[in-house]
Amino acid sequence: MREGDNGKVGALRDLLLDRADSQKEALIHSAEAEAERWRRAEEARIDQQIALILEESESRAQEIRRRQIAAAERDRSLERIRLQNLLLDEALRRLEEALAALALRPDYGDILFGLALEAVEALPGVEALLVRPGPREWPHLSGLLVRLGQAFPSIAFEGASEPASILGGLWIETPDGRRRLLADWHSKASEFRERLADALLATH
Repeated sequence: MREGDNGKVGALRDLLLDRADSQKEALIHSAEAEAERWRRAEEARIDQQIALILEESESRAQEIRRRQIAAAERDRSLERIRLQNLLLDEALRRLEEALAALALRPDYGDILFGLALEAVEALPGVEALLVRPGPREWPHLSGLLVRLGQAFPSIAFEGASEPASILGGLWIETPDGRRRLLADWHSKASEFRERLADALLATH
């Protein structure tokens, strides 16, 4: 090959190499640009997912918090009710004990007579009644029957053969046991239950 031809071949080779370098640079730039677009798209997608996760976590945390508050309020209400019931039971127990202590008074016979009068008046239309006092009231039975007979001459009063199983007070019933009025101290204390409950609610 002649020297001139060698020069042309070299120039052609240089031209091809320059074009190859340019194409390579273009491909590199294109790949870098594509990679940058993909990175930004992925970052945006990840940021969106993170935002959704945070929003969902916050919503779930708020719901859990609401449930915890509701549960705490419910527990507090239940505890308040439990405490009120305990206080009410204690107040009724003390009232019943105070009523039973009336047996120590010298005028306890009059108190029993008043109880019996109230009970008999709540049983209209009866011809005979059985008086059943408690163990502590048993010694008053004879005198009580006499006074009841004087107050209600149309009713035949009879004493029970054994005392009632009560803390104090008495029961009055028809001989067949179908009608009975509880005039014992436990029943009397229970009549105040609603009033005591209202008083406790007003103070708590």
